[in-house]
Amino acid sequence: MMKFKGKIAAVTGGAQQPAGRVGNPLDIANMVLFLCSHKAGFITGENICIDGGMTRRMTYHGDFGWTLADDKESV
Repeated sequence: MMKFKGKIAAVTGGAQQPAGRVGNPLDIANMVLFLCSHKAGFITGENICIDGGMTRRMTYHGDFGWTLADDKESV
């Protein structure tokens, strides 16, 4: 078991996820319900990523010669 942001997660059950758990179908269903509600009445178009923070974590350092650099270095 690994402790991640105050939560306990099994090594294969969400430790890699920034949210600390693996997603489930209810995560998608809850967003669909929100988008169908009056609370989302002013949303006309958006890309919504429901991945527990994995998109933000991905950097792919070293893939195809790409390297992670600070903004100062890339100018």
